[in-house]
Order: sequence, then structure tokens, then C-alpha cells
Amino acid sequence: MGVDRGFKGVLIPSSVWLDSRLDALCKVIFGEIDSLDGNDGFCEDDEYLARFCHCDEQEVESAISTLESLDYIYREKGRRKRVLRSQVSHPVSGHQLSIPSKSCKPKRKATFDEVISERTSYQPLVDAINDFIEMRERIRKPLTERALRIRLNKLWTLGQTDQMRVRIVEQSIASCWQDFFPLKDGARNAEYDTV
Repeated sequence: MGVDRGFKGVLIPSSVWLDSRLDALCKVIFGEIDSLDGNDGFCEDDEYLARFCHCDEQEVESAISTLESLDYIYREKGRRKRVLRSQVSHPVSGHQLSIPSKSCKPKRKATFDEVISERTSYQPLVDAINDFIEMRERIRKPLTERALRIRLNKLWTLGQTDQMRVRIVEQSIASCWQDFFPLKDGARNAEYDTV
């Protein structure tokens, strides 16, 4: 890696470091682009970044696309070779950093709470659905509001009682399933035995 660094470390701004929309590779690539974004911009190709990050070029291109879509970096226009610029080091007017505010996540959660409360007030079911939403976020497959509505419609067709719906949701959580499925025979029989 014959890049002249001229620095003693990398500083990744907290807005990037704490952005839950970015995975670790995006954060490292941002740090490398920002640290080497001098007067001429970051001129290295995807092959350099792939070697530096020990990944393949497709992962690098995907990370760059993510960083561009969130306006953390931009491509400088009018040059033959691709030049990337950091919005942190070289902000451009007309480009607004889309840094998530601390209120982003609670708003989304409040929307989910509203969707759930439209369906049920049975607290064990509400808790199970919230746990399902958290599990989907942990496996990096977060739900949208529309996706949650679709899942809840399916849940109501699969389970006839709130207790059965709780068991269906818990089955999906325990198996890290992204959707709801009919209870397995043992679980269904256990449900009817307790009623």
C-alpha cells in the first residue's frame, strides 16, 4: 500500500460512527476516504479499498453507494478518474448530510406502537410483537411500517386467539424467522390443552 498518509491516526466523526444505517465496513471505508481526501480528493480505486479492508470489490462498491446515498461522501464531477470527497472534510453546498437525529428511532418505534395498538391491547401479545421487531433489527432485517402491517394481517389469519398469536410470534422469535408461520403440531396441541 504505497499511499502517503502524512497523519498519525483516523478520526471517524460520531455522526458516522453512531449511524445505525452503516455497517462496520462502511465506517472503515469512510474513515479511509476522509483521511486521504486531500487537495485532490480520494483517487484510489475499489481494488485498493478491497485490499485495505480485506474484502471484495463488490462489497466496497456497495459500501460506497451506501455512503453516497446518505450524503457522507460524493463523487467529484468533471474528472476522468473517479474522485471521492468526504462531506465532512469538503462540504458542498446543496449537499446536506443526512445525519440521523436522536429522535429518528423513537418516531419509528412510535409508529410501530400505533400499528400494534390498532390490532390489539393484549399486553403479552404487544410485548411479543415488540420482541419480534427487535429480533428483526438484530438480524439486520428491520421491518418497515408496511411490512409490519402485512405480518400482523398474516398473524391474525394464522391464530384465532390472542394466546395462539403470542405462541406464533414466540415461535418466530425463537427460530429467528422473518415471518410468521402456523404453529408446529406440538405447539398447537399444547395451546388447545391449556384452554
